[in-house]
Formats: sequence, structure tokens, C-alpha cells
Amino acid sequence: MKLQRKTVLHTEKCAHLILHVAGSLNDKRPSTNPEMGSASHEDRKRKRFAIDGGEETISSHSHLIHVLERNGKMLTAQLEAQNTNYQLDREQRKDHADGLVAVLNKLADALGKIADKL
Repeated sequence: MKLQRKTVLHTEKCAHLILHVAGSLNDKRPSTNPEMGSASHEDRKRKRFAIDGGEETISSHSHLIHVLERNGKMLTAQLEAQNTNYQLDREQRKDHADGLVAVLNKLADALGKIADKL
């Protein structure tokens, strides 16, 4: 039960981080300039100039890479926690099934003895 709570909290952190990254990327979108054409045209032009490697672009790229690496690590940790939870669940179900089979075997033996006496 504790592992499931950690998984939920971990998932909430991942969602918060994704929303944070998406928000920061949306804040840096250029505004439409009537002299330069449509916003999509301006975006394409901006991407071409971004290859020149301005400090702001390099900083944004390194920040994005850092965020994506953290996101990957968190997703890996979440998957490991889920695998652990599934393994514990399988073991618990197996224990319950084994206990049920043992009880049914005892019941069958008792019914067999009763039938022999009749």
C-alpha cells in the first residue's frame, strides 16, 4: 500500500514537471509581427536563426535537455515502482490461491471420510 502511495505522488510530480516545462515553452513563443508575415512563418525563421547558437537558445536547449533527463529518470523510477507493486500483487494473489487450495483439499478430504462412513 505504501508503494502505491509513492507511485501516485511520483506521478503527480511528473505531471507537475511536464506542465511546468510546457508553460515555460509557451512563454517564449514569439509574437506575431505584421511585417514578417504569419506567426508560423516567423517561427520557421526563428528556428533557422537559432542554429547560429545565441546564448539564450543554448541556455534554453540545455535547460530543456536537463528537464527531459530528469523526466526520463522519474519515469524510470515510476516504472520500477509499478513493477515492484505488480510483483508484490502477484505474490499476494499466489499466497491467497495456495491458501484457498489447501482449505479446499482439507474440505474434500473431510467430505471423503464422511462419505466412506456412510
